[in-house]
Amino acid sequence: TFANPTAAKTIGWIVEEMAHQSEHSVFRHSDPAGMPYDPAECPVCAHFRAGEPYAGADEIFWRKQGTSFHAEYVRTPVLEDGRFAGAVVVFRDVTEQQRAAEKLVFLNKQLQETSRRAGMEEVATGVLHNVGNVLNSVNVSATLLDERVRQIRISSLKKLAAFLREHVADWDSFLANDPKARVLPGYLAGLAEYLSEDQLEMRKEIELLIKNVNHIKEIISRQQSYGRVSGIVESVPVAGLVEDALQI
Repeated sequence: TFANPTAAKTIGWIVEEMAHQSEHSVFRHSDPAGMPYDPAECPVCAHFRAGEPYAGADEIFWRKQGTSFHAEYVRTPVLEDGRFAGAVVVFRDVTEQQRAAEKLVFLNKQLQETSRRAGMEEVATGVLHNVGNVLNSVNVSATLLDERVRQIRISSLKKLAAFLREHVADWDSFLANDPKARVLPGYLAGLAEYLSEDQLEMRKEIELLIKNVNHIKEIISRQQSYGRVSGIVESVPVAGLVEDALQI
């Protein structure tokens, strides 16, 4: 029966056009997705028919041009002689506030994600630094072992084996008369001592190598234990979570 000019301008109507029309047909005719629905299905209309007060912090209203906006909405019933005669409706366009709230939620999520990534980067930097230091020692040990293995006198043993094989048929005569046979004990003793020293040095490097590998495993295990007791708790819409899972 009445609308002030500001209300009419907000929804793109003029006051005279709105007279004697229902609120639902003027600015509540469609759902938030833009699909028209019958007044009997409108949740707000049910309160109106019952003569009950109603307040909504984020309703969707429609302009005459077909665009929508977020509105803060209050309806107060009017009683005449104790009977419901109508209602006084007050609404306010809160689209900018809604956008600001949505932007704040978005920025908070960005902040959480940035914080999480910063934490991950800090942990990764620390782990890589510690593991890198130990890997340097592992590399040194591996290089030394490689050099030691290359220096083992395998060729000398092969030559000795071939030399002895040549005298298998005359072994007794060879040991008794050949001057080369007399130097064999000393040669073998020297070779055994040399190989024993090599073995001792390589065992030391292998022990150090195992110790450093275990150190790396300990660093990784400790970081994994930290990962099990930390995290971020965040409320998320189930539908969006399921959609993300399906896309993955």
